[in-house]
Amino acid sequence: MKKILILSLFILLPMAVFSESRVYGTVEHYFNGGNRDASNPYNFTSFELGVDSDLSADLSFHTMVEAEMTWVFDEGDSPAAANLALYGFRYHNSSLTVDLGRVNFQDSTGYILDLNLDGMKINYALTDTLSLRGGAGYSGMTFDHATDLVKTENESLEDDFLSPERLIGFLKGTYRNEAGWEVNAHFLGQTNFNGSDDPLLLWYAGAYASKAAGDFLMSLDYTYSGGKTSTVYLGDVYENDMTGHLLYGEIGYYPNSLRNRGVRFVLSGLYTSGDSYDVREENSPGAVSTVEPDGKSSLFIPISRTLIGSQLGEQAGNLAFGRIEGGFVPLKGRFDENLVGFTLGSSVYMRTANGPIQAYGLNSLSDSSYLGTEINGEVIFRPFSDLGLSIDNQIFLPDTSSDGAFAGSRDDLEYALEVVLSLSI
Repeated sequence: MKKILILSLFILLPMAVFSESRVYGTVEHYFNGGNRDASNPYNFTSFELGVDSDLSADLSFHTMVEAEMTWVFDEGDSPAAANLALYGFRYHNSSLTVDLGRVNFQDSTGYILDLNLDGMKINYALTDTLSLRGGAGYSGMTFDHATDLVKTENESLEDDFLSPERLIGFLKGTYRNEAGWEVNAHFLGQTNFNGSDDPLLLWYAGAYASKAAGDFLMSLDYTYSGGKTSTVYLGDVYENDMTGHLLYGEIGYYPNSLRNRGVRFVLSGLYTSGDSYDVREENSPGAVSTVEPDGKSSLFIPISRTLIGSQLGEQAGNLAFGRIEGGFVPLKGRFDENLVGFTLGSSVYMRTANGPIQAYGLNSLSDSSYLGTEINGEVIFRPFSDLGLSIDNQIFLPDTSSDGAFAGSRDDLEYALEVVLSLSI
């Protein structure tokens, strides 16, 4: 199948070259330095180059290549990496859109699924207010270094060239009306191809609703997850039943009188269920995992890893946060472009159960639910439409008290300064 994919690309790329095409690209240089690892800051340049080609009035072809060059890296790290991020066909008419190739799959929140997969997506408008969307994709042909797929315990121990083999699918029905309501019901699922050696079969079902009312935009998303996953215990793999919950809400205030200045205030919150250390401790004292063999888990497990918190470095699962953010644009440039913009926000992070999280440095003896508070401020300067500069200052205050979540393992105050210079063509 991989050979067929490569052959297909060699056939399709000349079609893009000899049709009506648009070439675009972006070069961005990132520098992120702080007190967590002052001797080895993030310092790399990323490149994107894409081509969109119209093959007919309804059919188009697109492809995008990504590359990254690291300028400061640990010994043994590869300084350069490349990835075929997107490619494929799009068929579009008044009621039907079909994407075939390597396409992006994303849920309503972005905290469950946000991956580029090889497969197909279909969006069909039944009426002006009702539409159906569905698709399925395969993860095993993407590079392992370029995927954010959440791995099982066995997969995390492997060092593979390609991403783990998963089949991921979704189905969503959406209703919109002129009164500002948008409501959808969604279903997602994933399974792997490793059979009984490392079982994984998870599904996610939920509903989303949003309402625009004057200067306010409100949304609420709930997802229930179930299925089977695995735990490695004393060298053996055990199957576990999993049930999890995700709840995400957001209220945005966009004053109409100042909307052309980009003024906004957004209040958001996330809850994802977790497991307590006590679940495992009752069955096997001293064990690291929170799930007993052949037991049950309440930990919400997303399909893809979306980092939450610039310094916390957490993912959905045994996590809750509340965030407030404000932004405005004091200066406009030509053609109503944003010349200067400011954003200021703060987040409070909690554990939903007395158990492990993905962020490093957790004190496993602590009963504290409070993880820490983060403050960040960003300035964006874009003198030209194709040239921009952003400066983001990030401060994290972890709970390092004597019985706190990060007691003795993290600094009392962690900070980082990220500078991004971007150039588009």
